[in-house]
Amino acid sequence: MDTLGFDMDGVLYDWHGQVYTHLTIHHGLTTPASEFWPVADDVYEDMFWHNLASIPTIYERALPHAGVLDTVNNLSRKYNIVYITKRPLAVERVTRQWLKTYKFPNYDNVFLTDDKSITVRYHNCKFYVEDRDKHIEELRNLTNVIVMNRDWNKSYSDLPTIDHITELEELLEEID
Repeated sequence: MDTLGFDMDGVLYDWHGQVYTHLTIHHGLTTPASEFWPVADDVYEDMFWHNLASIPTIYERALPHAGVLDTVNNLSRKYNIVYITKRPLAVERVTRQWLKTYKFPNYDNVFLTDDKSITVRYHNCKFYVEDRDKHIEELRNLTNVIVMNRDWNKSYSDLPTIDHITELEELLEEID
């Protein structure tokens, strides 16, 4: 059985919405999300993002995107499913619990890593669904990357060698 890998944040649920809500409540952010996200990496340093990514409540409160669970369950009939995320190890327990709570297939096949390419290669992922431009670039020569179209990865929309989807349900047609 071939392996299909999923990023979690931004693919299975709205990470940006969760983080934006956290920043408005706990940090007093008042900039509209549409203005904040295009400059967020310029405003905050890597250490800020790492610390933010270590806050369990950001993940605990997240709801899967509509239709995601059905889609992943359908795909699990044909593919071995793995979840590969760049989350810090400090949130491993809550990450596993989230997948288990929402009854994602193969919820124990979750890997938290700083280098997704090592895990994708180790599990020989035939396909990998990703939304972050940095990871798309790292993985595009290792596997069939399928890009979840998002505002922050529009620069990859013109690459003919990479497939794109807007909703995860499109994956059923894309790789079957």
